[in-house]
Amino acid sequence: MISPTLTIKVVGHQWYWSYEYSDFVTDSGESIDFDSYMIPESDLELGQFRLLDVDNKLIVPVDCHIRLIVTGADVLHSFAVPSLGLKLDGVPGRLNQVSFLAERPGTFYGQCSEICGIYHGFMPIVVEAVSPPDFLLWIDSNQNSLTPLLYVAVLKSSLNAMWVTGFTDAEGSFIVSISKRSKSNKWLVRTSFELGLNNKDITTLHDLKSFFGIGKVSIRKYKNVASYSVTKNSDLINVIIPHFTNFPLQTQKRVDFEIWTKIVNLFMNKEHLSEEGFLKVLSLKSILNRGLTKATKENKNIDVMERPLHLVNYDKFKSIDPHWLSGFTAGDGSFNIKITERSKTKFQVELRFRITQHIRDSQLLVIIANYLGCGKVYIRSTNLACDLVVHTFPDNINKIIPFFNKYPLRTNKEKDFKSFVLAAECVKNKSHLTPEGLATIRKIKSNMNNNRD
Repeated sequence: MISPTLTIKVVGHQWYWSYEYSDFVTDSGESIDFDSYMIPESDLELGQFRLLDVDNKLIVPVDCHIRLIVTGADVLHSFAVPSLGLKLDGVPGRLNQVSFLAERPGTFYGQCSEICGIYHGFMPIVVEAVSPPDFLLWIDSNQNSLTPLLYVAVLKSSLNAMWVTGFTDAEGSFIVSISKRSKSNKWLVRTSFELGLNNKDITTLHDLKSFFGIGKVSIRKYKNVASYSVTKNSDLINVIIPHFTNFPLQTQKRVDFEIWTKIVNLFMNKEHLSEEGFLKVLSLKSILNRGLTKATKENKNIDVMERPLHLVNYDKFKSIDPHWLSGFTAGDGSFNIKITERSKTKFQVELRFRITQHIRDSQLLVIIANYLGCGKVYIRSTNLACDLVVHTFPDNINKIIPFFNKYPLRTNKEKDFKSFVLAAECVKNKSHLTPEGLATIRKIKSNMNNNRD
């Protein structure tokens, strides 16, 4: 189970609900708790729903893993909010738990779904999902002298689930390592999930660790590289695999994930310890990432497998969470400024947004271009890579910049984007046509991408 950001106790009564936020306490040691009753029809205000609205809503932060502990105070109840995928019985004398994550702000309605007496139909549930900062403001407004036990955790865990998937599509790796034990003919199989970044983005790796609630962040001092890795098999089974099953990858890395998952399951079932199981692992490994090592290739009994190709469904992609593209761009996208001398006194300033991928994902880049409504995909002369490029000024100013203003990159690349925006403003105001304005753009360009501190 993913480590929760917040735990809320839910108690069903005849005929109302009680909520307790025990992660937040006052100096006197008291937690936030309140009762939630249905609003009588005579007290309803314009826009409120009959038999559904309540006087006190259950408030939760979006993009944070929430754990509910549900019980009953008198008879059997059932806490059910269909739009959040929640349904859990509240049994007197017993604690049941369920986890969920609200992916967007909004109000979600539910009701008790276990007949609990004459007024069973009059104990509705209303869950309101708000941004983490608004949630903290709500916490403060409900109780003075509050000790914010989870302030940092809530903010750090505010990564969007599809942003994490998009970023993994760009930077993540599903790894299977096979090596021969020293002084033995036995083979050692290791599985892991990893993301590697420049040391400058180590904060992002810690955010990912906080999001998943597992793994570790390491620094390679001599290579300016940091990594987030999950190696514990139970964590891979219980956290990593469920995440990418529920929030699927879009690039060819999805094929790697599916192959890797099969190997992890073989490993967990200890099938790799038999000769037949080990050959299955080798066959799967042969089409994963870089394939087999020289040592493992020597085995002549490996079944040859053909690597499948993942094709993105355009109709489904049209409704994808935009945070996926934000995360993907945070890894594989770039924002550039090109200055071309047209004559001794005239210079052309061009803004370029680019996403680069292996040739196998050219179809995905075409779909992204259609999704954004701009850009063109170019195949490189080596026929090994391709680029989605947006270079027209109207498209960058009217589509690209508004998109990433709304869906932030969250990594150090955000600084490049902000420089890109500054340059766009100069071009929009036509100040780039003056020597002073052109000098400003040159200075902005000199502090972007590889030149950035």
